[in-house]
Amino acid sequence: MSTTENTRMRRSDIPAKTSKGNADVLDRLKRLDRTQRHAVLATTGRTGPLVSLVAFVLTKDSKGIVFATPTTTAKYRNMKKDTNVSLLIDTRENSRRDYLKAEAMTIFGRAKEIKEGARWAELATLLASKHKELQSFIAAPTTALMLVTISRCVHVGKFQEKTEWKTTKRTRR
Repeated sequence: MSTTENTRMRRSDIPAKTSKGNADVLDRLKRLDRTQRHAVLATTGRTGPLVSLVAFVLTKDSKGIVFATPTTTAKYRNMKKDTNVSLLIDTRENSRRDYLKAEAMTIFGRAKEIKEGARWAELATLLASKHKELQSFIAAPTTALMLVTISRCVHVGKFQEKTEWKTTKRTRR
């Protein structure tokens, strides 16, 4: 960071309180899907929380996040026991500018394993199209394809500017 940039960003520039944001959360989520390859997945197990990096893709209807995981992992076992998960996707670059420039999106939802079939093929193809180097991993019999159905998202930008988006629940007919 240059001296000029350092001078511009003083401690007083960083907000001390959270404020209500007005970000178009769905638009930001779509942009993060285009620009970011990995998310941090949070699950809960018998010994407490667990966080893991996953390669992800947003579903075409923007209602879910897809990722693959080996069936031998703690995160997989955790999701089988407790389907409530969250994912964090962010734009940080590990620099001072991150305080005011980076964005973070926390996605809350329920994880479900998608078994072989038409839906599996559709979602596996979608994930593999974003992460070509993972095609063999996604197709392996020891890999589970997971779909997180989004219930809400919280976007934070400019250090403490928070905007929330909740999905609408469909009523049964």
